[in-house]
Amino acid sequence: MKRTILGLIMLAVLLTSVLPAGAAGPRGSRDNPIPLGQSARLPDGWVVKVTSPNPNAWRLIQAENQFNDPPKAGRTFFMVRLVGTYRGSKARDILFESDFEAVGRSSVAYQTFDDSCGVIPNELPSKKVFQGGTVAGNACWSVKKSDVGSLLMYWEDFITEKAIFWRLRR
Repeated sequence: MKRTILGLIMLAVLLTSVLPAGAAGPRGSRDNPIPLGQSARLPDGWVVKVTSPNPNAWRLIQAENQFNDPPKAGRTFFMVRLVGTYRGSKARDILFESDFEAVGRSSVAYQTFDDSCGVIPNELPSKKVFQGGTVAGNACWSVKKSDVGSLLMYWEDFITEKAIFWRLRR
């Protein structure tokens, strides 16, 4: 009996030392986000991936519209390119950039319309998409510089409140 308990303890220690860091939760959870460049299927039929993050997008945003304001002190404009393919059966309006939020080590969510980045280049288009259609565009958040290294993007189901998280760095 003692040997069995000791064996189980040793197995638990071995498994926790072998499991990769961040693999504690199910795929797409905050503890185990979808890797950069990989897709996740949303319950509403969209398959979404983040293809390229830009943690300091101010120059691109400034070039897009000269009237855009720079980020506030201690903040940066973090922009990501999203690709969405619709796999549902009925035509749907595209995902909007506001459907996605971000969160970092501060554990306070960033929304695209709070402290807005302004007019951004190649914003996610607002179009009706039929089954198999693919669209791409950018979303942007004004975030604390201290959150940049830990920032994750997420989408949350309005009804179930289930969230899917994506990693924004390699």
